Amino acid sequence: MPALTAVGEHQLLVSDSGGDGIPVVLLHPGITDSRIWDRLAPLLGERRLIRYDRPGYGGSPRASVATHGTADLLTLLDVLDVERAHLVGNSRGGSIALAMTVLHPERVASCTALCSPAGGYPWPPEADDPELEAEFAGLQEAHDVEALTDFYLRIFALGDTDPWLREQMRATTDLEVADADLAENDPPVWDRLDEIVVPVAMVVGDRDERASIIGGTAAAEAIPGAELVHLDTAHLPEHHLPEETAAVVLRTIGRAES
Repeated sequence: MPALTAVGEHQLLVSDSGGDGIPVVLLHPGITDSRIWDRLAPLLGERRLIRYDRPGYGGSPRASVATHGTADLLTLLDVLDVERAHLVGNSRGGSIALAMTVLHPERVASCTALCSPAGGYPWPPEADDPELEAEFAGLQEAHDVEALTDFYLRIFALGDTDPWLREQMRATTDLEVADADLAENDPPVWDRLDEIVVPVAMVVGDRDERASIIGGTAAAEAIPGAELVHLDTAHLPEHHLPEETAAVVLRTIGRAES
């Protein structure tokens, strides 16, 4: 059962299935909470699975001080007595996983990043989408939670109308509009991706927004031996294509264990 757990200065809702072996840690994106892994988790077999809500997401209380995704993950591994983990992250969660893999390689057995750029990536001009950015800026300025939620569902989730998914996205959008997500930017590890030696898979959704495709592809090209996987979906492959995504995760873990 998920339980609130003291992790540094924060209380995080943590789910830990228990078990032997190197665990798999699932890191949610910035537009949902850790429930987004519900479809994928059962497909990973009997492995120990750990997932948690970052401060202000899902069942974790909002933070009163700045949060640091990579540092918080490192502290959580210490709290749970986990020496090494297979990291699987989506979007912001994937960026945290990549940073962890660079900065604390002794704690990472493999890394699977879904629709994720690396912190510090020098975005090229072709990543810009002026029309989309203008629409987003207008919605932000209006502090329109409902319209922003619809925007995120359209751009990142193929226009999915599932109330379960919308409830998650609306909650994270409310956190954003309230300026209550105190997360600091991910560490700039782009220039150090060539130091990674563990197996890495970068998953790109071919129906995702342009910047995500460009950022994920660039990271795969920069990491030695990384596998680049294209899936016919948008920004949430673990939710919309769980079987295909689980196959990538298990293949990456297999590379680490062979």
